Amino acid sequence: MKKFKYFIWFLIAAAIAVFIFSNQEFFTDKQAYTLNLLFKEYNLGEVKNWILFVSCFVAGIVLAYIFSFPARMRLRKEIKTLNAANNSHLEMIASLKKELESYKAPAVEAAAGTPTAESASKAPETQPQEKA
Repeated sequence: MKKFKYFIWFLIAAAIAVFIFSNQEFFTDKQAYTLNLLFKEYNLGEVKNWILFVSCFVAGIVLAYIFSFPARMRLRKEIKTLNAANNSHLEMIASLKKELESYKAPAVEAAAGTPTAESASKAPETQPQEKA
Protein backbone atom coordinates (compact mmCIF):
# COMPACT_ATOMS: atom_id res chain seq x y z
CA MET A 1 0.00 0.00 0.00
CA LYS A 2 2.89 2.34 0.78
CA LYS A 3 4.43 1.81 -2.64
CA PHE A 4 1.06 2.48 -4.27
CA LYS A 5 0.76 5.76 -2.40
CA TYR A 6 4.23 6.82 -3.53
CA PHE A 7 3.30 5.89 -7.08
CA ILE A 8 0.15 8.04 -6.95
CA TRP A 9 2.12 11.02 -5.58
CA PHE A 10 4.69 10.52 -8.32
CA LEU A 11 1.94 10.59 -10.96
CA ILE A 12 0.48 13.79 -9.49
CA ALA A 13 3.92 15.45 -9.43
CA ALA A 14 4.58 14.33 -13.01
CA ALA A 15 1.23 15.75 -14.17
CA ILE A 16 2.01 19.09 -12.50
CA ALA A 17 5.47 19.14 -14.08
CA VAL A 18 4.03 18.43 -17.54
CA PHE A 19 1.45 21.20 -17.03
CA ILE A 20 4.12 23.72 -15.99
CA PHE A 21 6.57 22.84 -18.77
CA SER A 22 3.88 22.85 -21.44
CA ASN A 23 2.76 26.32 -20.27
CA GLN A 24 6.22 27.64 -19.46
CA GLU A 25 5.73 30.74 -21.57
CA PHE A 26 2.65 31.75 -19.55
CA PHE A 27 4.37 31.23 -16.19
CA THR A 28 7.42 33.31 -17.16
CA ASP A 29 5.39 36.26 -18.50
CA LYS A 30 5.01 39.41 -16.45
CA GLN A 31 1.67 41.06 -15.85
CA ALA A 32 0.70 44.23 -14.03
CA TYR A 33 -1.59 43.61 -11.05
CA THR A 34 -3.63 46.05 -9.01
CA LEU A 35 -5.38 45.37 -5.74
CA ASN A 36 -8.64 47.30 -5.69
CA LEU A 37 -10.13 47.70 -2.22
CA LEU A 38 -13.27 49.74 -1.55
CA PHE A 39 -11.37 52.66 -0.06
CA LYS A 40 -8.01 52.47 -1.87
CA GLU A 41 -6.35 50.96 -4.90
CA TYR A 42 -2.84 49.49 -4.75
CA ASN A 43 -0.63 49.02 -7.80
CA LEU A 44 1.48 45.89 -7.35
CA GLY A 45 3.53 46.45 -10.50
CA GLU A 46 4.60 43.80 -12.91
CA VAL A 47 4.90 40.37 -11.32
CA LYS A 48 5.76 37.07 -12.97
CA ASN A 49 2.85 34.69 -13.04
CA TRP A 50 4.71 31.87 -11.32
CA ILE A 51 5.36 34.12 -8.32
CA LEU A 52 1.63 34.84 -8.13
CA PHE A 53 0.75 31.12 -8.27
CA VAL A 54 3.32 30.16 -5.65
CA SER A 55 2.24 32.99 -3.33
CA CYS A 56 -1.43 31.93 -3.65
CA PHE A 57 -0.46 28.33 -2.91
CA VAL A 58 1.52 29.34 0.19
CA ALA A 59 -1.32 31.63 1.34
CA GLY A 60 -3.74 28.70 1.02
CA ILE A 61 -1.50 26.45 3.10
CA VAL A 62 -1.15 29.13 5.79
CA LEU A 63 -4.92 29.71 5.91
CA ALA A 64 -5.61 25.98 6.13
CA TYR A 65 -3.12 25.71 9.00
CA ILE A 66 -4.68 28.64 10.85
CA PHE A 67 -8.25 27.36 10.51
CA SER A 68 -7.33 23.79 11.49
CA PHE A 69 -5.27 24.86 14.52
CA PRO A 70 -8.13 24.93 17.10
CA ALA A 71 -9.37 21.52 15.99
CA ARG A 72 -5.87 20.05 16.25
CA MET A 73 -5.44 21.47 19.76
CA ARG A 74 -8.81 20.04 20.82
CA LEU A 75 -7.92 16.64 19.38
CA ARG A 76 -4.48 16.74 21.02
CA LYS A 77 -6.15 17.31 24.41
CA GLU A 78 -8.59 14.48 23.77
CA ILE A 79 -5.73 12.15 22.84
CA LYS A 80 -3.95 13.00 26.09
CA THR A 81 -7.04 12.22 28.18
CA LEU A 82 -7.63 8.97 26.28
CA ASN A 83 -4.00 7.93 26.76
CA ALA A 84 -4.27 8.65 30.50
CA ALA A 85 -7.44 6.54 30.71
CA ASN A 86 -5.72 3.79 28.72
CA ASN A 87 -2.71 3.79 31.06
CA SER A 88 -4.95 3.58 34.13
CA HIS A 89 -6.81 0.66 32.57
CA LEU A 90 -3.53 -1.09 31.79
CA GLU A 91 -2.40 -0.62 35.40
CA MET A 92 -5.70 -2.05 36.63
CA ILE A 93 -5.34 -5.04 34.31
CA ALA A 94 -1.81 -5.67 35.59
CA SER A 95 -2.96 -5.55 39.23
CA LEU A 96 -5.88 -7.88 38.49
CA LYS A 97 -3.54 -10.32 36.73
CA LYS A 98 -1.29 -10.37 39.81
CA GLU A 99 -4.30 -10.95 42.02
CA LEU A 100 -5.51 -13.76 39.76
CA GLU A 101 -2.09 -15.42 39.84
CA SER A 102 -2.08 -15.28 43.62
CA TYR A 103 -5.37 -17.22 43.59
CA LYS A 104 -4.09 -19.67 40.98
CA ALA A 105 -0.94 -20.59 42.93
CA PRO A 106 -2.72 -22.60 45.69
CA ALA A 107 -4.91 -24.31 43.09
CA VAL A 108 -1.84 -25.38 41.11
CA GLU A 109 -0.20 -26.81 44.24
CA ALA A 110 -3.37 -28.71 45.14
CA ALA A 111 -3.57 -30.15 41.64
CA ALA A 112 0.04 -31.30 41.88
CA GLY A 113 -0.72 -33.26 45.04
CA THR A 114 1.28 -31.24 47.49
CA PRO A 115 -0.63 -30.56 50.66
CA THR A 116 -1.27 -27.01 51.55
CA ALA A 117 -2.55 -25.48 54.75
CA GLU A 118 -6.07 -25.34 53.35
CA SER A 119 -6.07 -28.93 52.10
CA ALA A 120 -4.65 -30.26 55.40
CA SER A 121 -7.40 -28.63 57.42
CA LYS A 122 -10.04 -30.08 55.10
CA ALA A 123 -8.83 -33.68 55.37
CA PRO A 124 -11.73 -36.14 55.55
CA GLU A 125 -12.35 -37.63 58.96
CA THR A 126 -12.78 -41.37 58.99
CA GLN A 127 -15.26 -42.68 61.53
CA PRO A 128 -15.91 -46.35 62.17
CA GLN A 129 -19.23 -47.49 60.86
CA GLU A 130 -21.55 -49.42 63.21
CA LYS A 131 -23.20 -52.57 62.01
CA ALA A 132 -26.73 -53.08 63.02
